[in-house]
Amino acid sequence: PTAATLTATDACGSATVTFAETRTDGACAGSYTLTRKWTATDLCGNTAEHVQVVTVTDTQAPVFAGTLPSNITASCGNIPAAATLTATDACGSATVTFAETRTDGACPGSYTLTRKWTATDLCGNTAVHTQTVTVTDTQAPVFAGTLPSNITAACENIPTAATLTATDACGSATVTFAETRTDGACAGSYTLTRKWTATDLCGNTAVHTQTVTVTDTQAPVFTGTLPSNITAACGNIPTAATLTATDACGSATVTFAETRTDGACAGSYTLTRKWTATDLCGNTAEHTQVVTVTDTQAPVFAGTLPAAEVAASCDSIPAAATLTATDACGSATVTFAETRTDGTCAGSYTLTRKWTATDLCGNNAEHTQVVTVTDNQGPTFVETVPTDIIVACGSVPTAPTLTATDNCSMATVTMLETIENGACAGDKIITRTWTAVDLCNNITSATQIITVEDNMAPTLVTPIETTINVVCSEVPEVPVLEFTDSCSSVESLIFDEQIENQTATGYTITRSWSATDSCGNSNVVTQTINVTISNPTQTIASELCVEDLSIDLFTLLDNSIERTGTWIDTNNSRGLLGSIFNPANVTLGDYVLSYVIADGDCPRTIQINMNVNDDCVVLAPCEIIVHNAMTPNGDGLNEFFQIEGLDCYPNNTVEIYNRWGVLVFDAQGYDNTTKVFRGVSEGRATVKKSEELPDGTYYYVLKYVDAEGRSREKASYLYINR
Repeated sequence: PTAATLTATDACGSATVTFAETRTDGACAGSYTLTRKWTATDLCGNTAEHVQVVTVTDTQAPVFAGTLPSNITASCGNIPAAATLTATDACGSATVTFAETRTDGACPGSYTLTRKWTATDLCGNTAVHTQTVTVTDTQAPVFAGTLPSNITAACENIPTAATLTATDACGSATVTFAETRTDGACAGSYTLTRKWTATDLCGNTAVHTQTVTVTDTQAPVFTGTLPSNITAACGNIPTAATLTATDACGSATVTFAETRTDGACAGSYTLTRKWTATDLCGNTAEHTQVVTVTDTQAPVFAGTLPAAEVAASCDSIPAAATLTATDACGSATVTFAETRTDGTCAGSYTLTRKWTATDLCGNNAEHTQVVTVTDNQGPTFVETVPTDIIVACGSVPTAPTLTATDNCSMATVTMLETIENGACAGDKIITRTWTAVDLCNNITSATQIITVEDNMAPTLVTPIETTINVVCSEVPEVPVLEFTDSCSSVESLIFDEQIENQTATGYTITRSWSATDSCGNSNVVTQTINVTISNPTQTIASELCVEDLSIDLFTLLDNSIERTGTWIDTNNSRGLLGSIFNPANVTLGDYVLSYVIADGDCPRTIQINMNVNDDCVVLAPCEIIVHNAMTPNGDGLNEFFQIEGLDCYPNNTVEIYNRWGVLVFDAQGYDNTTKVFRGVSEGRATVKKSEELPDGTYYYVLKYVDAEGRSREKASYLYINR
């Protein structure tokens, strides 16, 4: 930057400012420092100075001038000279140096030139430009002189191949020669392909081809005297002659073919004999001879001929003889024909046999025989006839299907079955008779007797468990069993049930069913049920005061307990009458009152341990008395759960639970009037509100605070019996 122009002021007058700049050179011409100094001087010579140091640097590379040479491709004979480049520099002058590197390619005429120009300024900053010159050799060499053209030549007059040379624009070239033979239709007919290849130092090639077509078209010639046409008898045909031939261009082979042309008969025909001479190129010459063959004589039977008349049964007819014949002029064939003339039935007939001998020309001779056939023999069963048997009624075998064969014809079999009943429905005698008849009414028969006896008892159809182990509450009902009988009907079915081995904890039920069929066969099916009584004795604790009213002991029992049992005064307390116990009729103490259920599937005893006391006789003021039984049935007696003395203890709560521990009622300030339990649910998770609770045993909890502020609690069973 240009140096600034500074001014100054002075407290006592004016001041002037002078400026001086000093340059200090650095490492190169474009790298140095400028020290600038301003001095302010007042009128009395007092001075003030300010110094600025400017550091000058040169880091910018020079720039090439003009258009730079680009990468090029040139042929080996036309490579351009390297350009001379110059450069400028923003901070001074610049010099340019040049270097060229050659990299050889695949052949001497194929390589690259790498040209590099480097511009450098006075501070050593540089710029580089590179040009790549790719040198190629792609021009093929050229054959010298006149080149041979395509020609056609006879097989014995083929010219010798010429020797060729070539020149190359970028260097020398070599010429190679190759000849290929391609066979034609025959050995003397083919082509020669002659190929000259000129190749320069970089592999560029030029090719010249000459085709020489070699031919052979002259036919061969037979040698010697040739055979003429003749006529001959079939037994005197001359052998074909063997001919030979020669060929102007090589060897020749002679082939022979004989063609037979049939005449009026197999022994009368013509033979056309043909000789063909063929040279190596398929040129041919032919010669033909015709031989006419004749035959007119009949054949003759050989050996002894069968008798003219024969009598035989249908199963012993003699086989027709196989006759042969000879012929003077060749072979003869004998044909056989048999004609059947039916008689009165299929197995009675005559056979007329005729043999005819014929030679190859149709000349023939004949012989005839007549065979008279008769049938008087019955048919035979194919399968084994069943024997007599004794079987159970359910095992009568199915009648087999029998077939029969006949020596003279076919046979049909019929079966007749008769049944004779026995002493009972399942006993009988079955007679089966099979009759085989052939076509001439000859008969064969067989009989089987089956004695059927019923000794099989009825069979149980209904599935049943023979042994069952159950608790008394799950004794199964008596099943209805069904029996079936394979031979007759089930006449009677008797059921019986016995109870045995009775103890307090269980017993055994034995059930039996006896089924009898109409022949008196019986089948007894038994079922054993082992019954367990899981809880034979149940104990309930209770108490009454001698001044309490009588209680029906059924109110202490669960409603699920049947009412068919008997109450027993075990200790002879004299307070029990039926199910009513009166505490006023007994002395103070403990009593056992037993309810015995002897009938039903689960016999058991419920024992009530009753305590009779006098706690109710003399009562202090506000003494709590809980009446633990209620009968909310609408008769006005014991309609609610009564707790006497609570009017002295209004700070109280009452909770009532059912037998499963579910809270069914609770109240604070229970007062026997407005807050009172009448056997109706107050509504809980498992009990619907306002639902009348079932009869049974419940549990109450009474909590209250006495006059001295102490918490008290009473809890026991509560019995509901409507």
